[in-house]
Amino acid sequence: MKHQNAEEKAIQLSVAENLRRLLKERNRTITELSEYTGISRPTIYRILEHKSSLKLEDAIRIAQFFDVPIEQLYGLDKVEHVPRSAKIAPVFGMYQKEDGPGLQKLYKKLARKELAQILFLMSKLLEEE
Repeated sequence: MKHQNAEEKAIQLSVAENLRRLLKERNRTITELSEYTGISRPTIYRILEHKSSLKLEDAIRIAQFFDVPIEQLYGLDKVEHVPRSAKIAPVFGMYQKEDGPGLQKLYKKLARKELAQILFLMSKLLEEE
């Protein structure tokens, strides 16, 4: 298991709390969430126990299941002003300062198809602002 910094742990905690709250508020089960999203129940439990980060494609499916903006899963809907890079970065399981090179390093590691998909999804998220 890789070492996590404080920001990554805080993101995992926020996602777990928000997911748990949504399940309770909407009176939904982990089984229902798993069946709708295709995310395995063990993976959902790991997310709820802060043992696993939420992948972008999983976050999108979970947001669709609950019919909420993806920012709500990360707790970013409660913050008045968040730099765009901070809204995007949690999707990758990391936090990046607005002027940091973190996303550039990530882009270099991704295959072209994956990068195109991520950029498309990021642009859709930013359009909702």
